[in-house]
Parts: sequence; C-alpha cells; structure tokens
Amino acid sequence: MIRIVKKGEKLSEADVIGKYVLQELPYHFMSLGKPRIATKISGSRIYIDRERPILKDGLTALTGNGEREADGYVSLFSIRCVCETPDEVNAIVDASRRTMGEFNEFKARAVERVEAFDGMSIDAQFMPVPR
Repeated sequence: MIRIVKKGEKLSEADVIGKYVLQELPYHFMSLGKPRIATKISGSRIYIDRERPILKDGLTALTGNGEREADGYVSLFSIRCVCETPDEVNAIVDASRRTMGEFNEFKARAVERVEAFDGMSIDAQFMPVPR
C-alpha cells in the first residue's frame, strides 16, 4: 500500500522499516523521488539502503532484487511517501516524471502566450493592435 505522508505527520519504525521511503523533490509541483529502503530509525534519522535500479524501457526502475548498499541517513521529517513494493515505487516515480513533463509543457505554453504580445499595443478593450 502507498502512503503519502503529510508534512508534520509522525512516522514510527513499524511505518517505515523494511519499506521504501521517498522524499519530496525541490520542484514547483508535487514530485517524489530518491527511493530508499528504511533499515533503522534513530531519533529523527532514518538509516537507508539504496537499491541498484535496472533500465526498463529507457528509464530506471526498481525490482526488489537489485544489489543494495548502505546510503547513510535522511531526516525522518523529509519522508513524504512510504511504499511496500517496488511496483508501487515505480508507479510514484513514473507519475512524478510525467508531472515534470506536463509542467515543462505548461511553462513553454505560458512563455509563448506572453511572448506573442511582442510588437503589439493594447487598446482600451484589451484587444491587441499590431504595430
């Protein structure tokens, strides 16, 4: 089961140990990534392992069978998602990738919309008047 963690929500060892934890990425939209496997909690830290992903259809994906290596720790409060299976992680990461693509398309359309006014004047009825 996928659990989206609200900011400020407390997590216990039972909530995260042995499960995949994801952090919110620093974009202007909700995006989750950096999947790691929680191995231990100590105070406000979650110790994590990184699973080596595979390439699937040109993108990285987790299988649950990848080689694991210790990857330090992250703040317990930085966790925004907990997943139980690699398929759940892959679905969340895929949704975040798609959102980034949609966001970039939106930004490009917004720039085009504003730049279309280049060389125009606007009359009192807010209608463009070409120069």
